[in-house]
Amino acid sequence: MNRDLPMESCPRVSVLTPVRNGAKYLESALNSILGQTFDDFELVIVDDGSSDSTPEILQSHSLRDSRIRIVSNTGAAGVANALNLGLNLCRGEYIARHDADDLSFPERLARQVEYLDMHPDIAIVGSQIQMINEAGEVIRQHGEPTSAAAVRFHALFGTPFAHPSVMFRRDALGKAQLCYREIPAQDYDLWTRMLDLGLRGANMAETLVGYRVFQASDSHVRAGAHAKVADELAKAQLQCVLGVNASLERFSHDRCRQIAHALICEDSFQFCAGDEAHGDAVIEIGRSATAISGVAPEEMSAFIERMEHYWYSVRSTLAVQSQLNRRPGRIKQAASLAVRYFISKIKRPTQAEREAFAARIPIIINARDRVSELRQLIAWLKNAGHQRIIILDNGSTYGPMIEFLADFDGEVIRLGKNLGHTALWQTPQLADIIRRDWFVYSDPDVVPLADCPSDAVSYLYDLLLRFPRFEKAGLGLKIDDLPDCFGMKKKVIQWESKQYRREVAPGVFDADIDTTFALYRPNTPYCYGPALRTLGAYQARHMPWYADSRNPTEEEQYYSKRALKNVTTWSGDGSSAHRLEVQNG
Repeated sequence: MNRDLPMESCPRVSVLTPVRNGAKYLESALNSILGQTFDDFELVIVDDGSSDSTPEILQSHSLRDSRIRIVSNTGAAGVANALNLGLNLCRGEYIARHDADDLSFPERLARQVEYLDMHPDIAIVGSQIQMINEAGEVIRQHGEPTSAAAVRFHALFGTPFAHPSVMFRRDALGKAQLCYREIPAQDYDLWTRMLDLGLRGANMAETLVGYRVFQASDSHVRAGAHAKVADELAKAQLQCVLGVNASLERFSHDRCRQIAHALICEDSFQFCAGDEAHGDAVIEIGRSATAISGVAPEEMSAFIERMEHYWYSVRSTLAVQSQLNRRPGRIKQAASLAVRYFISKIKRPTQAEREAFAARIPIIINARDRVSELRQLIAWLKNAGHQRIIILDNGSTYGPMIEFLADFDGEVIRLGKNLGHTALWQTPQLADIIRRDWFVYSDPDVVPLADCPSDAVSYLYDLLLRFPRFEKAGLGLKIDDLPDCFGMKKKVIQWESKQYRREVAPGVFDADIDTTFALYRPNTPYCYGPALRTLGAYQARHMPWYADSRNPTEEEQYYSKRALKNVTTWSGDGSSAHRLEVQNG
């Protein structure tokens, strides 16, 4: 490692990227680094013998940006050798890994530098990732263990980091004389050696990297070799905990590792009958792992206790499902409600877990042409810590909206036509996400109050855990400050007031919701309810109710002429109202 350079002559961060014949995705990968909000970095790129147009692309970019340093690997080829060559050239206090086919989100370097600055005990930090396809479209979200204890325990079963998401301290590798070994799964191998030395790692709860999955990628081409080496590494880690003579057969089963990942990360997972033995095995290992290197015993014990509590709730659910599946008729149909009852008994999340939940949950906004309110909604969401914002564009044609979508730093799914308020359930790209994850769905013109607590989504989550019979929970709409210039003020107040007659808890009401701001359980179909609405601090404004019906803005006029008549109620003079369809219940 290059440790002797004076720090004042060095950038804070060195971004290290190896590449071999990576021209197809190289431009977008480089641009995602060069476009970072944090700019005190160098980009060290090691060309590992490319024979395509990679050298020309690198040369072109280096002429435009002096932060790029290109070196050719003239020694033994291979990812690990290229990485080690790059490590010796890196000058930054921190080294960030970035692959030539992946994307780093704009705030990645800034957020990870901030994290390492604030956590001097952490040597390596990663993040949550989005799996993307060749076109850059999101396939699914992938969770990683967050705390140091979770990372250390996860290493017993598989790699605890997504390689292209990590940033680590240069001196941590240098002082321990650590480097990559030219083997498959070279990243998992390095992490286990770091952790075995007592170095601590963590993953941020935010999603900061788009991890590209395609057939020509190294991880796909050498999948078998990667799996074999990873299996050997995991077994070696387990033996350190259980003893060299321990039988590892039941702990090394693929299903056991999958369940371990789900329990450690509390990631979306479809547990099923037969998983009990595997989950019990994970807990058994946890009870033996309290003295593991790099994590204080009380820290590991607290983590294992929480994981054990989670597994107990899952196990109870599986037992209920098993009993109900043996019985006919309505008893069997009650299985879903019984499962939710057990989930409602799970310990309430901590503040850190609430923040992680907010950062990871998908916020899906169904939008068409309404850009003013959309800007306000997204600003509130970002200020509240939400990182995973997805805009469903229902064929917008309004100029300012098109410009906004082009500049938006989150995900935009362009539907090409107006599918209306049920667009989410007609979008194949999101089918897997809403099947397995909790999600928020909202119209673009429903904006939480300026003083609405930033934990609003976590609050709605708590409500659904407390009241398992409800499908979704949403923010109530404020109606006590509607302006007189809104032509349908009386009608809206009259209608909305009916929704707050069945109070189930202070400020919480049994009241159906359409597509205003609401949190949904996984796999919830389009429905009005049963649903919960909130009042008090947790409220939102439906912005069209604050418009001057007699003097609509250019945007309002443009929208009204193109809105689906069966979705939005518009009077002849262009005044607007929220959907007022009569709902049963």
